[in-house]
Amino acid sequence: MRIAILSLFVLTFSPVQAGACPGGKSASAQATGAAGDVGKTAAAPKKGDCAGCKSCPSKAAAAASAKGSDGKVGEVTIGQLVDMRNHGGKIAILDANGDKTRAKFGMIPGALALSCHKSYDVSKELPQDKSTTLVFYCASKKCGASKVAADRAKSAGYTRVVVLPAGIKGWSEAGQKTTPGQS
Repeated sequence: MRIAILSLFVLTFSPVQAGACPGGKSASAQATGAAGDVGKTAAAPKKGDCAGCKSCPSKAAAAASAKGSDGKVGEVTIGQLVDMRNHGGKIAILDANGDKTRAKFGMIPGALALSCHKSYDVSKELPQDKSTTLVFYCASKKCGASKVAADRAKSAGYTRVVVLPAGIKGWSEAGQKTTPGQS
């Protein structure tokens, strides 16, 4: 039986990468050279300073809200999730994988392992604030567990719900860090 404190589920990230979003460009765009010379350091942005970002957390959250208005769950890319984490904001990352997948591939750092993607306890495993951006992921595009878990959150009244279709496999293949899986 797992007992957790709800406040652990809501992650507030702050800028962690020097030069993240300089001049309105996303950190992922800078890393690929699309934002100018790679390696130049700029001041970390203030929350909301990145009106030009294609994957700014406010835009990702707005996209989630817009898709949420018709009852559908939105999607985010790995780059968008990295930017959301780097820019700060109220997000919760939720792992819908089973124990075997977590043991094999690990988890996104800071993610909460849901007890079961189909029947997790919404009142205990999700933040109380229903405007928190919830990002669900599972193994990969071939897995549907994140969509099932996300639909459950939408049905419970959460307004900003998205899935990371690439899942933990895509996250890892993109060179992002993982932590050992937990049950």
